[in-house]
Amino acid sequence: MSAARYRFHAHAADHAHLPELLVPAETVEQWWNGIETYLTTGITNAASEGDNRLIKLEAATPSASATERTNASAHAVQPSAGADEKRTPAEFEDSVK
Repeated sequence: MSAARYRFHAHAADHAHLPELLVPAETVEQWWNGIETYLTTGITNAASEGDNRLIKLEAATPSASATERTNASAHAVQPSAGADEKRTPAEFEDSVK
């Protein structure tokens, strides 16, 4: 296994001008301990990584009341332009000073 890894990194080093080779080589080097563990034991942590992703997605989903408060406060600071008055963001900033 180490001979194949060495050949891969040597090939990537010989072609260092190609980002298509450098990025995977850097990734393999960074994650080598996990890759080697999987190749030798067949054990992976994919199930727990999937669970962690679902937990993070659920935590990132805003509740309805939080969304309403956020939208209400975001729109409260916007000036309303009259029918004859059109303001651009730059003009609004200038008038606040």
